[in-house]
Amino acid sequence: MSVEKHILGDQWQHSVDLSQQNIAPTLPEEGLLSALQQVESQVRRIVIIEDNVDAARLIQRILQARGNYDIHLAPNGAEGIQLVHEVHPDMVVTDLMMPDVDGFQVIETMKADVTMKDIPIVVVTAKELTVKERARLSGQIEMLLQKGSFIDEEFIESLVSTLH
Repeated sequence: MSVEKHILGDQWQHSVDLSQQNIAPTLPEEGLLSALQQVESQVRRIVIIEDNVDAARLIQRILQARGNYDIHLAPNGAEGIQLVHEVHPDMVVTDLMMPDVDGFQVIETMKADVTMKDIPIVVVTAKELTVKERARLSGQIEMLLQKGSFIDEEFIESLVSTLH
């Protein structure tokens, strides 16, 4: 798992326990996994829209280690919107900072389309949001997760708790 070691640093294996030994972890209520708890329907299909390949793969691996999810990856906003049309996922996880079609445009496009407007969206971003940007997202997304320059243990636990 070289990606995880690169993103999480030398202590990654001490910070993340994805083994079956910890079947019922105590996890924070915030995060991607708790966002999934708030969704009324069973979440099985997830589209991840993330231009950072390492971050997208890490999120995918974390989700796959915690459940039997059908995960589809899109490397940018335009392909993400197309993938959402094709797959009809139960949830979308998107970054905000992407070239060309950014996460804000993805969200606006989804909310304006009758076939996508009810799909829950979780935003995962390193961007420090302005008050105006937070207001722009308000009421449009299930949850906002801030990631630093790396994905830390708190982020991973939030991600895992949202799915259960």
